[in-house]
Amino acid sequence: MILKPSEAYTLEATGRDEFRVFVLPTNLTEGKWIAAIDFHPGNPKVVHHALAGMDTAKRARKLDEADPGPGYKTFAGFGEIAPGIPLLPSGGLGGWAPGKAPRRLPDHIGRWMPAGADVMLQVHYHKSGKVETDSTSIGLYFAKGTIDKQLRGGAVTPPRPTRLSRPSLTISPGDANYKVEGTLNLSDDYHLTSVVPHMHWLGKDFSLTAELPDGSRRTLIKIDRWDFNWQDTYEFASPIALPSGTTVRMTAHFDNSDANPANPSHPPVEVRWGEQTTNEMCIGFLQMTMDDEHLKGKPPERLPVPVFSRPGAGR
Repeated sequence: MILKPSEAYTLEATGRDEFRVFVLPTNLTEGKWIAAIDFHPGNPKVVHHALAGMDTAKRARKLDEADPGPGYKTFAGFGEIAPGIPLLPSGGLGGWAPGKAPRRLPDHIGRWMPAGADVMLQVHYHKSGKVETDSTSIGLYFAKGTIDKQLRGGAVTPPRPTRLSRPSLTISPGDANYKVEGTLNLSDDYHLTSVVPHMHWLGKDFSLTAELPDGSRRTLIKIDRWDFNWQDTYEFASPIALPSGTTVRMTAHFDNSDANPANPSHPPVEVRWGEQTTNEMCIGFLQMTMDDEHLKGKPPERLPVPVFSRPGAGR
């Protein structure tokens, strides 16, 4: 199934980055298991990244109807259904960033899409200096075999004061080796299928390490030279066991010096966490399955809830 907005979106030449959510009805008459997702940025010159989620309650349609343009404007995520109350997706459908290639999930693992669900496609636009148009699309590939486990998400982030606040990150101008750490403690038995690191232009290096309950450590990914134009989902040849009590630790560095050719600001300026391309982020996304889940081809009773770093965790 290929889904795209009913009309192209026109982006102004200059100004701040824009975030637009396009509501794409699937019109599915029965639930389906998804085995692969393929994002096609319509205009790669202006598409910074794309995120997708499911909406089974038709809340996004109301936001779309209230906005005169294609889709609706948001400042982060999928918007708000009321002041201070974010519109949370019913289920995640992954995302795209430069360098990310589509891949089929391992056998017997899938994402469940209920009948009648809408796809919310959030596109982050970075303006090019001239008027541009874009019509980004998403392709859903349905599973043919028996699905036994749902794909579940997790994320390791730097410390943040509260659950809904932004992570703490302030990179001073000239700092060529700013260190960021984060931890995620797992309270269930999982198997990790892949990891997705994410930083912006100032990223220097990135690593994720699993500290197992028996005291051993395992490196999950280590990128010695971060490249914003090469972001991907890194799949393991075989899923990695992460038993209850495992701590996933993220360590990364940023280069906010004038010697960094990727630095968008010359001279360098202070950079904080934010959604703009010239802001920064540091996230280790996890894709995994839960050991005690066995669906045997049946629809799940509920969609999975992602696990995130707790407020205050990381330093």
